[in-house]
Amino acid sequence: MKNQPRPRIAARALIEQSGALLLIKCFDHRGYWYYLPGGGQRANETLHECLHRELYEELGVRIDIDELLFVREIIADRHHDTELPAGFHQVEVVFRCRLVDGEEVCQGASPDPDQMGFAWVDRSRMNDILFFPRSIAATIFDMKNGGYLGEIR
Repeated sequence: MKNQPRPRIAARALIEQSGALLLIKCFDHRGYWYYLPGGGQRANETLHECLHRELYEELGVRIDIDELLFVREIIADRHHDTELPAGFHQVEVVFRCRLVDGEEVCQGASPDPDQMGFAWVDRSRMNDILFFPRSIAATIFDMKNGGYLGEIR
């Protein structure tokens, strides 16, 4: 069992401003798709430190972190239609965050390889875009300390 893959832990930010959600924008054979900014936790790094680093790398911004909203998992081997690699298992911890006053979002110095940019997506458009996790696209604006959501896509 030494070579058994371990779950990856990631921190994500839900940043809402004027009725729109800040999302990472990507492109592949499916077209444009979106997800919450943030990323993988490094060794000896707290989730808050991870989130501060990731938001600066991806979007060049400083943030204030508010409450924990929810925890979700994605286990690729349970889905036949996923683009994720076999064996991929990620635990995501999502926090409500705010941009530090005066911060302007831009393409950060170290964006993710699939990142095409960012988008502010209005609440009314969430069901019209390919957003991950898909199952909460319609309700994500209203999340309040949802706890553990389980394995969702």
